[in-house]
Order: sequence, then C-alpha cells, then structure tokens
Amino acid sequence: MRKSRAYGFRTKPAFFTTELVALNLALDIVWRPRNKNVVIFSASLSCLLTFHNLQAESGYVMKFLENCTALVNTGKTILLWRVPGHVGIRGNEQANDVAKMAINSSISAVKYPPSDLYHDVTSLCYKLWQADWVQRTGNTLHSVKPLLGSCPLSCLSCGDAIVLQRLCVGHTRLSHSLLLSRADQPLCCSCDCALTVVRLLLECPLCTTVRGKYFSVSSMEELFHTIKASNILPFIQEIGFYHHI
Repeated sequence: MRKSRAYGFRTKPAFFTTELVALNLALDIVWRPRNKNVVIFSASLSCLLTFHNLQAESGYVMKFLENCTALVNTGKTILLWRVPGHVGIRGNEQANDVAKMAINSSISAVKYPPSDLYHDVTSLCYKLWQADWVQRTGNTLHSVKPLLGSCPLSCLSCGDAIVLQRLCVGHTRLSHSLLLSRADQPLCCSCDCALTVVRLLLECPLCTTVRGKYFSVSSMEELFHTIKASNILPFIQEIGFYHHI
C-alpha cells in the first residue's frame, strides 16, 4: 500500500534540512512491523555522507542515526541508496505532486536550525539598509554609490586600490588635509573654486583635454560604474594628482 506524507514549512529552510526531515519521515514508516528489509532512496549526497561520517551537526542527523540504530537492533535491515536526481525514476511525478500539495497545506510544527535563517536575515538587513541609504541623498557618498554592495578591486595593486577607494569617497590629502592642519580651503587655480575630487575628475577646465583621452562622463556615479580603473588611474597620474591622494 502506497502512502505519502508532506510537511509545510513556515519559512524556507535549507535544502539540507528538508532532506533530513524527509529521511526521518522515511524511518517512521520503517518502524511498522511488516517492514523488515528496507531501502531508502535519496538524492542528497550531502545527507548520506553526513550519516556515513557520523557528523551529528544537526538535531535531525542525531535523530536519524539514533532511530536507525534502534531499528537495526530490532532485526531490521536498512540500506541507504543514493539516486542522482529523479530522472527516469518511476514515482517521481507522484513525489513532485505531493511536494506541490505541501506548499498550500497547513504549516507543520517542524523545527530547523537557526543557521537556515541566516540568508533571509541577511537579505532583510540589506533591504532595510538600502531603504535607509536611498533617503541619504545629502550624503556625499550617495552620488557615488546609490546601491550598496562591495567594490571588486582585487585586480589592482594595494596602492592603486587605496587611491581608487579614496577617490570614490572623495577624501584625499589635497582636499581634506585642512581638517587636521586647520589651513584654508585649497582652491582650484583655474577658477578659484573649492578644490574637490569632483572638481578635478569632472569639472576642472584645465583638465578637459587630458580627461577626454580617458573618459567622458557627467557624474561620479557614472564614472565609477562605467569607467574602468585602467582609465581613471592614468588620468589621475597625468594631471599630477595621484601622489596627493
């Protein structure tokens, strides 16, 4: 007699956990007196290797090993067999239908490790952080990086990576050393405007010709998101700004 069981989860646990729950459900069927020699098929190589290596890193692993040992002690034979996927296996459609039914079924009281929530918690924190950052339009860094995330600079030398990061932030020795020395604000020699990173990278008319050799953009965001570092750094070097950063 064929029977199927399905559990619905409140949130999406890790695939490893769902496989462990399914394997423990299989053992519940093995406890029936008429089942003497049993083969349990699973597509999860990670679960089977965990059992084989006796890595009790999860409560479900420990539960499976304890129940499996108890069943063997009663005279039952249990064989775990890995099936690489479900292609060509009869009953696959039935298993998929049961899994789809579980989506709309009532939530089962199934526990899973807190580590399964790490991804969801991280995503939620990132969304909240991004939502807050969108409102910070007055921050000088917002125009450079409106979307949060890492900046891959592994292809650059340590010195070039530092220079590029300081340009992104807009803080350099030439433009901000006055905060420590209490000197006057440095001015652009062409128009007596405040000397800033934005001024040098995008606006200074004295750098127009040199700038045109490497890039043509209208904003800091466009510069650091569309122009390669191999174009920005040579420009900084040619206008003599590199060693003042």
